[in-house]
Amino acid sequence: MVWKVFDYDQENTINGSQALAPYGDGACLALSMKWCALRKRRASSLKYENSVSTELQKQEIAAWMNTVQDAVLQDLALNNGFKYSDLQGIPISSVDNTKGKINNMRAYANRLEKMSQWARTQGMSLLDDKVGFSNNMQAAAWTSELTNAAFRLSAPPVLGVIGLSGADEGHAFAYEYTRDGGYDRISFFDPNYGEYRGTSLVEFTHWLLQHVVSHYSDLDEHWWVVQFR
Repeated sequence: MVWKVFDYDQENTINGSQALAPYGDGACLALSMKWCALRKRRASSLKYENSVSTELQKQEIAAWMNTVQDAVLQDLALNNGFKYSDLQGIPISSVDNTKGKINNMRAYANRLEKMSQWARTQGMSLLDDKVGFSNNMQAAAWTSELTNAAFRLSAPPVLGVIGLSGADEGHAFAYEYTRDGGYDRISFFDPNYGEYRGTSLVEFTHWLLQHVVSHYSDLDEHWWVVQFR
């Protein structure tokens, strides 16, 4: 069983904020890392919205985005090489395809370093990471690989951030996976929808697959998982 803990829409945090105005709806990575930091402190996730509500708090998010989120924008800018066809449907050469993958990995390494540095300031340490490409697979197939990496890459307890990248945009989520007395405990935060929880890893990974396929199947060029503890 998967249930919703609270609703959240990052547009409500961004709208009316002078500090976040330049970022449009692109605060998902910063907001996801903020959620992880809150969970690391064992604070109630229900306090999350209060932690990103004042303009001073939003300035903190904007400052973090200036150093980390820029790597995401760089990632998207360099991502042009990793496509299977152009707008006219003509296949792109394997050389350009490979060049795009290399550029993506450079941007990913840059972003990973900055995420790790920030995490240390919040009492977290980098545990593991993995990146994958859709390789022209159907959404359900690459999403299955993603969920497998998120929940089987390292043994719990784990705090993690999941990133998806498409041709022109990307998105990030956060999650926490623990085990208590032999039972799974999963919390998942999507900055566009809110927080969800589950007590069965099998049921939750099935739900997450459906969530990604339903809302983000177009972000299908590559994905990544970064785990902290």
